[in-house]
Parts: sequence; structure tokens; C-alpha cells
Amino acid sequence: MLGPVELRTPGEKTKEVEGRPAYFAELAAYLSCDPEGVTPNRVAADFGIQNNTLHTRLGQLRKWLGKKPGTEDWHLPRRTARSRPAGYQLSGVLMDADLFRRLRARGEARGPAGIDDLRRALELVGGPPYDQQRPNGYGWLVDTPVDQYATAAIVDVAHVYATHSLAEGRPREALWAAEQAILAAPYEDKPRLDLARARKAMGGDAEADHCLRYEVFNRSDDDRPPLDPSDRTLEIVDRLRRDPPPVA
Repeated sequence: MLGPVELRTPGEKTKEVEGRPAYFAELAAYLSCDPEGVTPNRVAADFGIQNNTLHTRLGQLRKWLGKKPGTEDWHLPRRTARSRPAGYQLSGVLMDADLFRRLRARGEARGPAGIDDLRRALELVGGPPYDQQRPNGYGWLVDTPVDQYATAAIVDVAHVYATHSLAEGRPREALWAAEQAILAAPYEDKPRLDLARARKAMGGDAEADHCLRYEVFNRSDDDRPPLDPSDRTLEIVDRLRRDPPPVA
């Protein structure tokens, strides 16, 4: 989910799935957002289909996800009258967004010793979360904005990693972290400020100034004039322009 939604499975790709892989990948992404399970009525409502149609499509997804290695247990267990919780949930499926959260939590808990965990988390980023959505799909993200949460988390982790790298005299690592954040959040100022800091630390004063001028102050994400920068942005830019670059 940390980029274009993609599903890699060991199971059977039925004819139905073969013709609509983006739909079934979205269905899997949807189920992955609720580890406690989602009731059939809620899934049907969020996807605008009838319950009997839902059961058929989930059966197709079940085959595509396949069974857990060495077992007869499906990654998408069948529901029965005794199912607890009374809903559909994925089991034993590794999701990059979940792995990112775990790496971030472990890295932050370990302090400076956990910086490599933050880097591993950033390596999972391949673009804006939940990118390249199928037409008229992902309407459920309005009520469950996991894409926005993931974007904010990536920007925060990249900022911590970039700041640590600059303090340690490793501006190229800071540059990489900023680029990963920009890949996920192309309209956020914080990664571009980190990018400017990294370029200045590498001796590229002109490149840093160009980044600030055209990617922060004069950037416009639509046909309107650029927005006024926040007080925090102005403070950081003022400090960046006054302070000498870190010594490598």
C-alpha cells in the first residue's frame, strides 16, 4: 500500500480475478485495514454490491490469496455462523504498511540505536500510499483515511532520519530520506526543507536556494498563486540561510 496498490500471492488467479486484478487488490487492501474483521453488510455497503455478490467475490479473492504455507488454512478464512469475530479478516498476510508501523515503533523505542529500523521502514516506500487507484474505486478511504495516516507517518519518519543523518555528518543519507518522503508526499513542505538542508550540507548552496525558491515559496499545486508559507517554514528557512552547513 505504500505506493501503487499491489498484491503478490501464491494462490490461484481465477478467470474473474485475471480480468479485474485491481478490483480484487482493492478488496484485499480494504480488508487489511481492519484486523478485527469486517461484517458482510459493511463490506457490501462500502463496495456498493449485494451480499450474495460479495460472497462470490470474496471466494475469488480467497483462492487468489491461497493457503498459509504448509497448512490447509486460507489467508481469508471462510465465515461460518460461529465465526468470531463475526466478519471477514485476513490472516497471515504481510502488508508493507503494517511492517512500516512496526519498524517505526521499534526504531523509536530503541532511540539512536534504532535508526536502521527507520531506514528499513523508508525503504518500503514506493510512491504516494494507495496510489494509482482504479477509476471510481477506494471511496471507503473517505471514512477510513489510512492513506493520509500513512503519508503523515512517512514524512515524520523521513524527517527524523534526515535530521539524525545531518547531525551525524551524513548528508547523502538525509538527501535520500527527503527524496523518499517527497516520493510519498509531493505536496508537503517538510521533506523539501529537509532536501534543502541536505543539499546545503553537501556544499550545494545554490541548489539549496533553488529548492527553497521554486519548490517551497513559489510552488503551486494547482493553477492558483502559491500559498503563503507557514511561520514554521519561515523560521526553518531563516535558520537554514543563516547557519553554516554541518561539518562532515
